[in-house]
Amino acid sequence: MNKKILALVFVAFLVFSGCTQPAGTQPPTSDANLAGGENCIDSNAKTCLATPKPTEIQSPTPEKTPEDKNVRVEVYHFHATRQCNSCITLGKFAEKTVNEFFSEELVFGKIKFGHVNIELPENNELVSRYEPLGSSLWIGTYIDGEFHKEEDVSVWYKLGNEFEFKTYLKGVLEKRLSGELG
Repeated sequence: MNKKILALVFVAFLVFSGCTQPAGTQPPTSDANLAGGENCIDSNAKTCLATPKPTEIQSPTPEKTPEDKNVRVEVYHFHATRQCNSCITLGKFAEKTVNEFFSEELVFGKIKFGHVNIELPENNELVSRYEPLGSSLWIGTYIDGEFHKEEDVSVWYKLGNEFEFKTYLKGVLEKRLSGELG
């Protein structure tokens, strides 16, 4: 987990420090390479902070791989106002799984978790979208704006073992975050 955070901080540092040149290329070194040279910090500078002329960018747009797709995942524990112990445990284990293994994705909006009472009118939109019939765990995956929903009934069989539940749900969510459905 710490390695992921360090890697993210490093990438953010590179992006915000201007180190965005593709490997093997040199930054612009004269005003002739720049779009007008108007963004130079120092008029005598050999390197300026400006964008290359549009004609200089000639990289083709590659096909999207699953890693390149815009993927977002929603995990909802739907329940009634009155819940049995199994329903409460399902929601608790699901929330723990998401918080423990996907905290970074939660922060960046790649994954979302919620407990949704199907009896409350303010939840009608989510209930209409997912159509739960009762207490259940639903996973919604958005891939490039296209919505896919699924009820995960396998989690009910794992309520007796929290570790097994978390391991199973973690695997499912990792697949959905990579763009893999089914």
